[in-house]
Amino acid sequence: LLKGHDDRVVDISVIEEANAAMKWAVDLTSSGDPALPSRLSNLGTSFCSLFEQTGDLLDISKAISVYQTAVKLVPDDHPDMSSFLYNLGISLRCRFERTGEVSDIFEAVAELQRSVDLLPRDDPDMPSRLTSLGLSYRCRFNLTYELSDINEAIALMQGAVELTPQSHPALPGRLADLGSSFEERFERTGELADITEAIYAQRRAMELTPQGHGEMPAMLNNLGSSLGMRFERNGDLSDISESLSLIQKALELTPQDHPVEPILLSHLGHTPGARFSRTGNLSDVAEASSVIHRAVELTPQGHPDTPNLLMSLGVALTRNFECTGELSDIEEAISAQRRALELTPWGHAELPERLQSLGFSYNRRFQRTFVPSDIADAVSAQKRAIELTPDGHASMPRKLSALANTFFVRFEHSRELSDVTEAISVLQRAVELTPEGHDDMPDHLNNLG
Repeated sequence: LLKGHDDRVVDISVIEEANAAMKWAVDLTSSGDPALPSRLSNLGTSFCSLFEQTGDLLDISKAISVYQTAVKLVPDDHPDMSSFLYNLGISLRCRFERTGEVSDIFEAVAELQRSVDLLPRDDPDMPSRLTSLGLSYRCRFNLTYELSDINEAIALMQGAVELTPQSHPALPGRLADLGSSFEERFERTGELADITEAIYAQRRAMELTPQGHGEMPAMLNNLGSSLGMRFERNGDLSDISESLSLIQKALELTPQDHPVEPILLSHLGHTPGARFSRTGNLSDVAEASSVIHRAVELTPQGHPDTPNLLMSLGVALTRNFECTGELSDIEEAISAQRRALELTPWGHAELPERLQSLGFSYNRRFQRTFVPSDIADAVSAQKRAIELTPDGHASMPRKLSALANTFFVRFEHSRELSDVTEAISVLQRAVELTPEGHDDMPDHLNNLG
């Protein structure tokens, strides 16, 4: 017996029995039988159900193989072709999300695009097909950082929302997906209009979700997360106060020991830490590290969110160290961040940010201990973070400014002219890349001066 996504107990033997019956049906169907493609598709769906419950990669690979066979057996004008392609595309994306295999997400986008192209615009399934294709473009964006992918994802999801009636139960979820896509584009470009659009969509999603609905904690968390991002951009304390309130409410509505509890705790811990950066209230720092510590403790070994939680813990402990000067805090911060990096696969979208955070912590420890290897490790990590950040990414000026600071810190200790020269060069680039009127511009100019 296993728990399903909605916490209902699932008897996996029933799914296995259904799968065996469908395999038998396929085996008994001749190669020329017009019913074979549909039976293959049903078999693929049963393999997907097994994968959802067990996580066994063999099951999703079997599903993909079976769906591919069904697609090959029918012409494009077959009435079920669009559905077969949709099932194949979704399965490929599922496998990509588990393995990170690049070819899977590119193939998923291609098959889902074909599925949409073959479906009449007024088909009732069109909104869900557009959403799925949009989600796949967003997955690919997280791999490639190509703006065209996230732009396409947003356009598709806007189309899905426009085609969904106001009273349709799927509308809140589609609005939430659209909001998350705007949020991801904001992280890439830094355009304030995108995070404002994200907040608008997520607020609508929350308002349309009935009280007591199982998705309400996720809706509250999504909106709280976006408000926190806007606060970090414009410093409006009302945003961070609402963010904290929403995430606390999401946590209250989530049963103890629920798999999402550590993620909510991490977001809850990040919020007072962000508020501290504006208010300087020391109680915010202590609260942030305490909450994230609890999140890490509640997360099972091998959980995919472990690296994110460890990085959040490292950031919180570094803030603690800056306030208290406790060497144990920065030691633990670096240890947590190193563990997070060890668990981060090469090419992962979060790798540049994680390297950046580790470099910052090494910098801070060097300023306390003056161990030369720390400042060398800081420079190395921050340089690598910049190399892995795509051109035009909104975080590039901030990363350059941090690297310049590290060079300057080393100069103050070593008095090597090359270090301050490098700091000036890097900061000049940060200033060139920072849009006029951006909140960070005065700091960049001040540091350059």
